This record gives sequence, C-alpha cells and structure tokens, in this order.
Amino acid sequence: MTKYKDIINEIKEESVDTDLHKSVDTDLRKSVNTDIVSLTIKVPRNLRQLWVVEARSRGTTLSAVIVDYLKKELGDV
Repeated sequence: MTKYKDIINEIKEESVDTDLHKSVDTDLRKSVNTDIVSLTIKVPRNLRQLWVVEARSRGTTLSAVIVDYLKKELGDV
C-alpha cells in the first residue's frame, strides 16, 4: 500500500498550481453521482465477525464505521 501512497505524494509534490488543482478537484467531486454503491473487500471471516459484533455493541453498523473512517481519512464531497 505504501507504493500507492508514494505515487500519490509524488503527484502532489509535482503539482505547481495548487489553487487550480483544488478547484478542479472540488468541481469533479461535485459532479460525481451520489447514489449508494457497493464496495467489496476481502477480510478474514473471524475478523469480520468480531467487527460486526463490536459495531453492534456500539449501536452502529460495520458499513457506517467504514464509511465514517473513509470520509475522515480520504475526505468527503
């Protein structure tokens, strides 16, 4: 995974006009369809079961926990 982070960081460093980059990024995010879609990942069954139980004990769902984390880590529209 660090290979991808390195590539992304290189691209960010090469960006000369960050204001233009930010405005284009914002425009692209606004134009993205906001329909709910599936996101599939492979995880060990025992961890998934543990996470589902933990999420339920906190009064939430595993999907909500994942979406909240991704929004916090990668940003939101």
